[in-house]
Amino acid sequence: MPRLARCLLICGTVLSLAAVLLISSGRLNGMSNDGSVDTYTAYQAISMYWLLGVAFCRALAKIREFWPSACIGCWGSRSVGRWP
Repeated sequence: MPRLARCLLICGTVLSLAAVLLISSGRLNGMSNDGSVDTYTAYQAISMYWLLGVAFCRALAKIREFWPSACIGCWGSRSVGRWP
């Protein structure tokens, strides 16, 4: 894995863990309208964004090998949802 992808992966993991600790500590409860943060939803969101970040780092690590496929995929996905 290239250095940039590795650094992004480590930074994303550290930030995700910091967010989990911040939510677990209850310091964000004052920012919620009803006085308590829904921790289950917050953990799901952090997990989803962490997984998206890992997928991005893996794609960044493999871009030199698969750039033609990535270009074709991006070109093909631009018309998803549009029918002639």
